[in-house]
Amino acid sequence: MTAAPSLFDVTPALRLTYDVGSERSPVDPFGRTLLVLTGTGSAELTVRSARRSPGAWQGHLDLSVLARVLGALHRAGFPSTVSSQVFVPDATIGRIQLEQGEIQAHVSLDRYRAEKMPGYGEAYAVLDALAFLLSGGTTAPPRPDLPLPQAITHVKPLI
Repeated sequence: MTAAPSLFDVTPALRLTYDVGSERSPVDPFGRTLLVLTGTGSAELTVRSARRSPGAWQGHLDLSVLARVLGALHRAGFPSTVSSQVFVPDATIGRIQLEQGEIQAHVSLDRYRAEKMPGYGEAYAVLDALAFLLSGGTTAPPRPDLPLPQAITHVKPLI
């Protein structure tokens, strides 16, 4: 008998949703970024902002990059957080949700606090970089020490 996949296995049933920012915040220059990645290699991005026109793109994801994100989340103890979160006004909240068949889990963290948390920092940084690559540079720029040149291919705009 084969063991059921865990949340951290790359399978065709895997779906990771990364939702960060707010399209209504007057202090958020990038608005809301919604990135959906699947275990089949599908990557879709929607960006909405009060400051500019919306955008949407799709592309093909290198599954080794998805495995890297899942590994970082596993090391972080996803979906747990180090302590309870109290969000300050205008905080940039980043929500990661994983779905694997019947199994679902999510975490919401202050995006900039997450950068300092083991595992979460890497996961958020890679997800931000993937959004940047898909959008052609319209989302927040990635960390310069995180090159992912071939992570997304066959990018095309949806709107």
